[in-house]
Amino acid sequence: MIQRFSNNPLISPRDVKPSRPDFEVLCAFNPGAASYEGRKVLLVRVAERPLQEKGYISTAVIDPVTGELKIVRCPLDDPDLDARDPRIFCYRGVNYLTSLSHFRTAISEDGKASRSTASPP
Repeated sequence: MIQRFSNNPLISPRDVKPSRPDFEVLCAFNPGAASYEGRKVLLVRVAERPLQEKGYISTAVIDPVTGELKIVRCPLDDPDLDARDPRIFCYRGVNYLTSLSHFRTAISEDGKASRSTASPP
C-alpha cells in the first residue's frame, strides 16, 4: 500500500530535467502513485516552456501538420500582443498557452528517493 510521504513535495521543479536544453521546468505536480514490481512509480505532470529572453515572450507549439515542436517568439512591445494573463497570450488574434504540460514517470525503490526523477521522454 502507498502512503503519503510526510516530507512533501516529493518532486519539485528543480528535481526535473527540462525536455530540451533551451527549456525550463515551471511546475511538477498532481502525481499519481502506484506500486509495480516492488517499486514505487509516480506519474508526474510537468509544465515547461522555452527559456525567456528579455523583451520577448515565447512558447512552444506543436505544428498540427508536421507534429514538430516549434517556438513562437513575440516582442513584448508589439501592439498585436496581449500578454495580460500569465497562462496565455494572444498574438495577432491567435491564443497561445505560456507553457506545455506533459507526463513523466519517477521510479523509487523505497518510496522516498527517486532513481530516475521525472526523466525527459
